[in-house]
Amino acid sequence: MFSNEKYTLHLLFTAGKYEMQTDFLSRELFDCGVMIHINSISQSLYNYGLYLWNQEESMSANLADFGLADLKWGYSNVSTGAGIVAARTKNKIRIDISDFLREHLP
Repeated sequence: MFSNEKYTLHLLFTAGKYEMQTDFLSRELFDCGVMIHINSISQSLYNYGLYLWNQEESMSANLADFGLADLKWGYSNVSTGAGIVAARTKNKIRIDISDFLREHLP
């Protein structure tokens, strides 16, 4: 979510394998899911990451190595300029693919 807007996340799974070796099929064998771990960061942590990238990888950083550009002062969202207040959250989501397996496996 950026600026209180929601965006759809599209995931493309290009490789996966599900194997069964059994003489009989039980419905329990089709109980399967994919676990996805999603990390999100606050706007402040994102801005700090951009600042670090600008310091190390941007055109300004490359020019500064040769004395041709001045790098910016550090990023801070604290009134004294002494650091940042930021947050990161983790979430786990299990996507059930049981119906998909029942539909596509013999």
